[in-house]
Amino acid sequence: MSEKDLCEVYITIVKNRVRPGKLILNIISWGLFGLVVFITVGVIASIFSGAKLYTVTTGSMYPTYPIGTILYVEPVEFEDLSEGDVVTFTLSSDTVVTHRITDINKQGRLLKTQGDNNKTEDASPVAYSSVVGRVKFGIPFIGYAVMLARTRFGMIMAGIIVVCAILFSVIIRLLNSDESCEVDDEDDDSSGVQTE
Repeated sequence: MSEKDLCEVYITIVKNRVRPGKLILNIISWGLFGLVVFITVGVIASIFSGAKLYTVTTGSMYPTYPIGTILYVEPVEFEDLSEGDVVTFTLSSDTVVTHRITDINKQGRLLKTQGDNNKTEDASPVAYSSVVGRVKFGIPFIGYAVMLARTRFGMIMAGIIVVCAILFSVIIRLLNSDESCEVDDEDDDSSGVQTE
């Protein structure tokens, strides 16, 4: 292999290498993109299915659903409920609770419930008319972002993060374009090298 061939191989490797800054940016970008897609799909699915999204704000369902878990809650018929199901229900106009069913009174259409982390059942049975739905699944930690985004501080932080991500992306692209110019310059210089 000639010196010129080795030079071309080196230039190809330098041009195609993964730079740490670019790798980190790609990971962050794809992670944020995936999160946005996931939340968007969840919201759209909940709109069409009648499901609702709730965030766990207390430790009563720990370890099944720790604080910060986002819950996907689907409407459910009374006849489809069974002991062990986790349901979300309203206690008052501003209080929503998610607990596990421990007993069902079919005649009175009442549910006895208890948080997984609570030592005793809830004091009062829950009327089926208060049930929002059954928890289909929960995703830990995503709810923290939702809780934060609902605050003024969270909205400001989200804006700052978006602006910083855009600036970071522009800076990385500028740095990469400078490096590619240097590699191109080296490529031009190496073309004048004569080999025998």
